[in-house]
Amino acid sequence: IGDICISMSAKDYLQLPDLVEDIVPVALDSKAAKAYEEFEKNLLVEIDDELLDAGSAAVLSGKLLQMANGAVYNEDKQPVE
Repeated sequence: IGDICISMSAKDYLQLPDLVEDIVPVALDSKAAKAYEEFEKNLLVEIDDELLDAGSAAVLSGKLLQMANGAVYNEDKQPVE
């Protein structure tokens, strides 16, 4: 199979610049900060009669990022502000 296959590694042909981290602090209002902290602690939060559930730490991480950006997607893929 060696005569018909080629194996390439990204380091052999791909030149990328060094990683640049851009850390932007986000200030949430008191209501949003309380919801964020409750969600982070319990993996469950209710916002405007909408129950948001994070089934795992990975899902929670994504939903907390969404929340910091202003809206979280619910189970029906609808944004909840």
